[in-house]
Amino acid sequence: VHHGGIGTSAQAMAAGVPQLIMALAHDQYDNADRIQRLGIGNWLTPRWFSGPRVARVLGTLLASDSIRSACGQVAQRLARRDGLAQTAAALEAWSLQRLL
Repeated sequence: VHHGGIGTSAQAMAAGVPQLIMALAHDQYDNADRIQRLGIGNWLTPRWFSGPRVARVLGTLLASDSIRSACGQVAQRLARRDGLAQTAAALEAWSLQRLL
């Protein structure tokens, strides 16, 4: 359960856990929508964020085999990528283009 920031969303994706987001501002609504479309979580607006509703949505997320599977698939995809190496390669390619 989190606010839907990109860093928190990415960490939850890498951990392979379902997400429940309460989007408040900025990119959080877009991130929440993407999480939902990926099938790895759901989101509620602050207006609908109440104890009973959160418990119900979390229960659904945690009991769903399809969400568990989608979370695992996303986590596997992220684990196969070396973000640091990809970033270094992109910066190196960019700097070479600037020099030529």
